Amino acid sequence: MTTKLLRLMASLMLMVLLVRCDKPTVDRNEQDHATVLDSGEEKIIHGFDAPQRLFFVKIHVYLPRGRYILCGGVIVGRYHVLSAAHCFDSGNPFDVFVGDFAKSRDNGKPMKGKVKIHEKWSRSLLINDIAIVKLYKPVSPSRVLKMCNDSHARDNIAVCGLGRTIPDVKNSWSVRLLETHIQENRSCIFNNEIDQSKTICFSTTLDSTGRHYGACKGDSGGPSFPLDNDYNPKCAYGLVSYGGLPNGDLLCLTDEVHTRVSAYKEWIEEQMCINWIEPS
Repeated sequence: MTTKLLRLMASLMLMVLLVRCDKPTVDRNEQDHATVLDSGEEKIIHGFDAPQRLFFVKIHVYLPRGRYILCGGVIVGRYHVLSAAHCFDSGNPFDVFVGDFAKSRDNGKPMKGKVKIHEKWSRSLLINDIAIVKLYKPVSPSRVLKMCNDSHARDNIAVCGLGRTIPDVKNSWSVRLLETHIQENRSCIFNNEIDQSKTICFSTTLDSTGRHYGACKGDSGGPSFPLDNDYNPKCAYGLVSYGGLPNGDLLCLTDEVHTRVSAYKEWIEEQMCINWIEPS
């Protein structure tokens, strides 16, 4: 094989890699929460109807007998979605639904892809709970939410999802995306168990009537994000991982742990640039 031909082949391979290397959006200003549902069922406790959040995706991981695991996720590149590792560690097939879930009649368009679970994810220790899905087809750039680079402990934080609205009621789903505000908690009940450089602990909000607000089963992998003064999302800050007390009490009614996106940004960007293999 001639040197000229080898160089041409190398150039073509590099071009394919560059096309599939989905660069994250650049800032010009520089115990889990998964739930098993019967097919056809569609999650935030005491949330409000979310405004348009085009970066949010719904994920179904399919199980036998027409059931599936419901999770959320966030689009961080035209080909890439972040979610929780524990949603995918069964190895079962899945669909990512892309749509406008702020609309009650929008069930989203199913899209196929492949998933990469973090190599050091541990279900027993609940650490490194992050996965990246690579879609086989791109989504609109308008759906991409950039990743946060640092702490937003002083900002208003929101979380959105399609999980349970009542902790102990399995079918307490919403017909549209719900959102609520949560607060970072420096005296988190999980402080002795978590690496705060890689996770964020939030307190569910407690209002004057004693009602709690936060993520619940079915919200796993969904995004938490800081809001600007106009309540627009700034960046993808956390991914819903787990919550409740260690003995299982007060599920969805106490502190909750999210995976800190910025702690895994280098790993995420490496995965975004790995050569893409089209489905056969």
